[in-house]
Amino acid sequence: MRKQPRKTITLLRLMKRNMPLLRTGLCGLVKILFHCENKITVEEHNILNDYLDSNAPDELDMFDKVGYWWETKDKTPRIAWLNTEIEKLKNAK
Repeated sequence: MRKQPRKTITLLRLMKRNMPLLRTGLCGLVKILFHCENKITVEEHNILNDYLDSNAPDELDMFDKVGYWWETKDKTPRIAWLNTEIEKLKNAK
């Protein structure tokens, strides 16, 4: 029997716990969790990428960031964004 993918909120928490693995941005972290660490399935990889694509921070000008929401390797704004998104999903229940 095939394992069901974990909920988005669980996957975001997993990203937050694995922030020490961050090398570039959040999309890169998703790749590391899938390809290098085997901590997420291909379905979960797709869930996270779709979530990131659909929930970019409003205040950012993507063109100024050359594909990154914040400076590469800067964990602080990424952790803050993850905390915000986790809270949104928690309150949506």
